[in-house]
Amino acid sequence: MKAVMSLILMCLLVGLSSNTLSAQGDKSFPENWVGNWTGELEIYNAQGLQQKIFMGMHIQPADSMGMYSWEITYGEGENKQVRPYYLQTVDAKTGHYQIDEGNSILLDAYWLGPVLVEIFSVEESLLTTMTEQVEDDVLSWQIVVGHLETTNVTGGIEIDGEEVPEVTSYLAPGLQRARLVRQK
Repeated sequence: MKAVMSLILMCLLVGLSSNTLSAQGDKSFPENWVGNWTGELEIYNAQGLQQKIFMGMHIQPADSMGMYSWEITYGEGENKQVRPYYLQTVDAKTGHYQIDEGNSILLDAYWLGPVLVEIFSVEESLLTTMTEQVEDDVLSWQIVVGHLETTNVTGGIEIDGEEVPEVTSYLAPGLQRARLVRQK
């Protein structure tokens, strides 16, 4: 068990240090993401695919250094919902950014290698958003929706003289994902 915990700790430390190096040397984010991206958002639950809707992501440099408009659109026509956010750089060297929703909400986002990750909670839901440029003109976007209510707690005991850490599980009732293509 000690070996497993040591391996996990080592992976975390390597991940943190390589993230810092990657963020320092990687000039592709967010500059290379500028453009208008569109695709189909698929919404899933435990029964499978429930809905497909249009999704757009419009990323443009803003007036300030390190700021980008980060507009997300859901649906089209009468049902169109526009979310006018901003991406702001907090510390590019450590890969720390924020999504500013313009209403006092700032979501911390982290550039982890090739993926921008946001983890946040709202009204008893835990959300993890991941966006990755999988090809020059393709972004993969997904959000996993969970509940902060505990479904299972395991571990937290001693086995053969070694402490097993307590692990808490949470319900994940939804997944949304989209393949967004840059419009020319």
